[in-house]
Amino acid sequence: MNSTESVNSSIKIFPLEVQTQGKIVIPQDILSALQINEGETLALVQVGDFILLTSKLPLVNTLTEKFISLMNVNQVSLDELLDGLQQERQFFWQERQASA
Repeated sequence: MNSTESVNSSIKIFPLEVQTQGKIVIPQDILSALQINEGETLALVQVGDFILLTSKLPLVNTLTEKFISLMNVNQVSLDELLDGLQQERQFFWQERQASA
């Protein structure tokens, strides 16, 4: 599966297809790299239209602080972050339509 790297090379975006009953398949190389095994619980965090899937059950405050810190370091507002994510979604949608 191909990923798209953002300007920050530590962020990789993987398009995932939602299957029957809302199931998604996480690429095996990601599962291996993060040492996630079958049956483990993941946390899905929603911030507006943005979702984050994490292998650790984060404390909401800790996660919020990390987002705020990254946004401050990069001088990005929440609106700009969400707009950028919308652009990424649009890109993946167009890419998917082109290959269909």
